[in-house]
Amino acid sequence: MISLPSMSMARPVPSLGQRVTVEVSVVHGLNLAVVSVGEAGEIDGQDLPE
Repeated sequence: MISLPSMSMARPVPSLGQRVTVEVSVVHGLNLAVVSVGEAGEIDGQDLPE
């Protein structure tokens, strides 16, 4: 956890790029999870009509 702040302080530009990439991948992963749950039809324990 100490190496991450020092890395971002030493190289702000690559760290910003990595942060954006991580955030995009996390959002993409959440979207995939929501889609998979939606396809299962079990959002909030309720079946979705198709």
